[in-house]
This record gives sequence, C-alpha cells and structure tokens, in this order.
Amino acid sequence: MKERQDGAKTRKAHPLAAVAGALADASAPAVFSAIAFVAGALTLAAAAAPDIFQNRLMLRMVAPLPVIELSHFFASIIGVLLLLVAAGLKQRLDSAWIVAVILLGAGALFSLLSGGHYWRAIGLAVVMILLAASRAAFYRRSALREMKLPPLWIGAIVAVLAGIAWLGLFSFDHVEYRDDLWWTFARDAEASRFLRGEVTAIVALLMFIAWRLLSIRSKPPGETRGAETDARIERILAEGDSVRPDACLAYLRDKRFLFSETGSSFIMYGVQGRNWIAMGPPVGLAGESRELAWTFKALADRYHGNTVFYSFSDDFLPTALDLGLSAQKIGESAVVPLEDFSLEGGARSKLRQMRRTLAKEGASFAVLPSEEVRKRIDELKTVSDQWLARHKGEEKRFTLGRFDADYIGRFPAAAMLLHGRIVAFANLWATSRLRELSVDLMRYGEAAPHGVMEGLFIELMLWGKENGYRSLDLGMAPLSGLDRRRLAPAISRFGALVYELGEGVYGFEGLRKFKEKFRPDWKPLYLAAPNRVDVAFALGGVALLTSGGLRGIMGRKS
Repeated sequence: MKERQDGAKTRKAHPLAAVAGALADASAPAVFSAIAFVAGALTLAAAAAPDIFQNRLMLRMVAPLPVIELSHFFASIIGVLLLLVAAGLKQRLDSAWIVAVILLGAGALFSLLSGGHYWRAIGLAVVMILLAASRAAFYRRSALREMKLPPLWIGAIVAVLAGIAWLGLFSFDHVEYRDDLWWTFARDAEASRFLRGEVTAIVALLMFIAWRLLSIRSKPPGETRGAETDARIERILAEGDSVRPDACLAYLRDKRFLFSETGSSFIMYGVQGRNWIAMGPPVGLAGESRELAWTFKALADRYHGNTVFYSFSDDFLPTALDLGLSAQKIGESAVVPLEDFSLEGGARSKLRQMRRTLAKEGASFAVLPSEEVRKRIDELKTVSDQWLARHKGEEKRFTLGRFDADYIGRFPAAAMLLHGRIVAFANLWATSRLRELSVDLMRYGEAAPHGVMEGLFIELMLWGKENGYRSLDLGMAPLSGLDRRRLAPAISRFGALVYELGEGVYGFEGLRKFKEKFRPDWKPLYLAAPNRVDVAFALGGVALLTSGGLRGIMGRKS
C-alpha cells in the first residue's frame, strides 16, 4: 500500500510563497467551514425576513409561482445541509468538499429563483469557486456518515433554527395565524413560505441525524493477507537491521500492514474506533523508519484517524516527538544481558538451588526446533489448554501471541520435560542480526513441578549465552516505573496507583518481582498519541484490540 506523504518532494518556490501556501492550506478548512455555516444560516433566514433579503421587483419579472415555491423548498433543504456539511469541511473530508461545492452552486441558483436574492447568489457563487480551487486542503477520504458531529455543533444548528423561527415570527407578527396558511400559494404569501421552510429545515435536520445513526461505519482499507504477504514479512524479518523480537507478532492474522516503497520495511497496525494503533515501531531497515512513520501518520490522517504507536523503546522516541505525538511511559521491559550471565555468586544462589531441585525431580530442558514443535503441537496444546483453564482466561491477540498451530509452528520453543513429556514451554522469538532473544507465550501444565517456569528461564539464559545471543527479553511489566509525584502527569499518577492497588486482580508487582530474580536491565516502553487526552483513549483502544472487544475485557467468553 503506497500513499503520498507529507514532506514529499515538491517544486521549488519562493520562501514567502511557500509560507503563504502553507498558511492557506492550514486555514482553508476552518475558514470555509465558517463561511458555509453562515451561508446556510443566511439561506434559511431569507424566508424569515423577505423584506431584507429579496428583490421583489426582479422576482416578479423572472420566476413563475411554481418555480418560486419549489426553489424556496429546496433552498430550505440546502440551508440546513450547509450547516451540517460545514462540520465536515472543518475536518478536511473530501466528501464534504464535494457536497459543499454542489450545495453552494445549487444555493446560488435557488437564491435567485426563490426570492431574487441576487447579492447572496453572487456571494455563494464566489465562495463555490474559491472552495473548488482549494481542493488540496480537503484530502481525507471519508464518507459523510463518518463525519463527526459534536453535540456543540448540533446545538449551534438548533440555535440557528430557533433564531430564524423567532425572526420569522417577529417579521410576520402582523399576520394572523390560521390553518390555511400552510396551503396558501401566492407571490406575496411570504408567511406561508416561511412556515413551510422552517418545517422543511427541521425535518431535513432530523432525517440527516437519523441517517447518521442508522449508517454503518465504513472500515479503513486493508491488504488481503496471503502467502505473498507472509513471504514479504518473513524476508523483512530475516534481512532487516531494525527488527525487534516482538516483530514476530506480524505472523498473526489480526493486523493490517503498511509497507515502505521499497518493500523492505513495514508497520503492522490495527484500527479501533478512530485510533490507528501501530504495534511497535516500524520494522525492517533503520534508514526507512522515520519516513515510513510519516507515511503511516498521513494514511491515518487521510481517514481522520488518530496516529498511535504502542510499545516502543527510547530509540523511536525522537521520531514519535517529531510526528507531533505525546509520549507516555506504559511500563518497563525486563532485558537480561547474556554475555556475562552466570549462576555464580551469592546473588544467584536461589537460582542455583531451584535448578538443582528441578533436576532431582526429573525435569530436563530442551529447545525444540520448529520442526519438532510442529510434530508435538498436540502435546503443547494440552499444556496451553490446562494453563488457560487454570487462569480462567481466553487467548489474547494483537499485542500478545496466542496459541495458533500455524503461528506456534513457525518458532522454536523452550520446553521443560518431565520423564520425556512436555510440562511447560515458551515459544521463542529471535533476531538474526541483533542476536536478541525473547519469549512469547509462557505456559505450564498440571503436571509441572513447583518453580518450573523459573527453571525454564534459567536454562534458557544459559542456552542463549552458549549460542551467542546478547540478551533475553522477558517481556513487559505493565505500569512499572511510573511516578506518583504531585507534578507528574495525571495519567502517570493514575497508572502508578493502579499498579499498587491492582495486585489482587492482575499481579502487577508480583510479575515484576518474579522477573527481578534474574537481575535484568529495566528498559522503559512508551505509547505515543496526538495529545494527553488521546493517550488515555488509545490505551483503551489497545485493550480492546488485545482482548477482542468489551466481552474480552469483561472476561466473558465469546
């Protein structure tokens, strides 16, 4: 998927012209939104104060009565639609731009035919031409049903209709109300046209809102996942010089992909509401990372989405800030250096003791190659099912691996065996160039002896050191390392509070203490979103993607 991004090469221009063009592009949506809103209000007001807005002499000379009545009817609809579409113009929607150009042109025509409003017709025509010339500023591909209509905007429209109703009643206070006013058609029946126009505008507004409520949201485009995509992912993971172990999550079929122009890098992401959530930083070539991140932001922006990057380390932080995103620490990853790892010394005495105890009970360690994993997949699934039943949970997704035979069969697995049978395992992610090792699923069965996972990690660290790996990533401790200082950001203080009080529900502190046994280096992990408010909503979006929706978060089986 290739998208033209901001920052692409353009023709050289005078600096002042470039600045003027940039300012015009930035201000066009807000300016035309305001103009469209005012134009809609004036179009509706024309029926409420005919003495101010129309040229009666021209009207009598030009238009027959049926044309006047029909034009007035359509002008009322156009007026309320302009009030609504103005919101889409502010959001840079291409669909709103198309509709607004049509409405302004039609409004100019019907302004003449419904009441001889030639000055307003000229104004609408000029605005239509200027708006048509500003096409580049309205680049977000989105249907009108995706247009945001904040309560404040709806309130402003209701206030306009109420104000016009008052203006009409004031203008025609000398006309005595009677039922036949609704059915009176004459050139001088301005009060009748006002009543019909006001009701038409209200009905049009209610119909539009009902259509919005009943419309199904369109999904952003995604690539068809097939063998070719899997082959591209496999090649990038093998050849890239900027590939973290958790990039192996790309093999799960719950993600969308944005590839670089060269096809040597990708961003894997999911869409939850308005949040376009990239799982980790760009994967592949370090030299393409920054440009691909900008491409991803341009793609999300085109569909009026929020750009979010989840779970990245310090090296991507400068790019996230360059994108204009706010970064928030979400936890720390436990990374054990392996080059100097040893069980010698007093600090590792408990690890040595645990290793000896497991050996006495008949437990042994093995790293099963992917071929062996596929042969023993049923045995591994039994262990996984027992683990899930014990923890009363369901498989997660997106940010975590899951037990899927095709997925698990791609990787080697570290296993603890008891009398030849697998009782615990962790599938392994590895990077070929950086020589980093990481664990994904960590599960043990009913027959596993006490301390089996601790023993598995001890053996895996020794194996990793022996096979030339530089580090072993034990995964993230969520919300670890957040500050509760009074001057810390509110979301950090809230996260630290959840970390302290949520031990009984999730075991935040217990998880960190378990990993602390191996004396790891704790490396911060971040989430980046457009602003601090969006960070909180983005975290909710990540939770929904990981749990598979609200049912998953509530712990209910689907």
